[in-house]
Amino acid sequence: MNSMRTKQNVIATMAVILWLIPFTQQAVAADSEGGQNSSCVQPRKTANAPEDMLAKTNPLPASSDVLQVGKGLYLHDAKPMACALCHGKRGEGKGPVSGGMMPPARDFTCSAMMREISDGQLFWITKYGSSGTGMMAFPDLSDEEVWKLVHYVRSLAK
Repeated sequence: MNSMRTKQNVIATMAVILWLIPFTQQAVAADSEGGQNSSCVQPRKTANAPEDMLAKTNPLPASSDVLQVGKGLYLHDAKPMACALCHGKRGEGKGPVSGGMMPPARDFTCSAMMREISDGQLFWITKYGSSGTGMMAFPDLSDEEVWKLVHYVRSLAK
């Protein structure tokens, strides 16, 4: 009986270790890429944008004018509400209305995470929202305004 319990404990321990390996590898990889660890990466089950949109890159240049307009939208001009209310003024995901959100608002300062999200996906989520999260749609923003926001949001991770 005791040897059976020991075998079960060994199997359970091995299962946990095998489950943890991918997370450990991500942390090591993130640490070796600029010193930022994976604790800022926020896994989501967000639906992908359609293929043609997912592969799209921002058609606007990342000029100071584009970034300035994006910043204005992010901080106060976007309707129905400014991005900073949830994502925070610096983009860390800790805005004044983000408390209790599950999952929490995205931390745009996490360069490891932002590298994994395509411009097209950021555009799509901003324009159409993200089911199962607090991310609402912004259908009243023009495509050009959304692309400016994408540039500004990316600048928060630099």
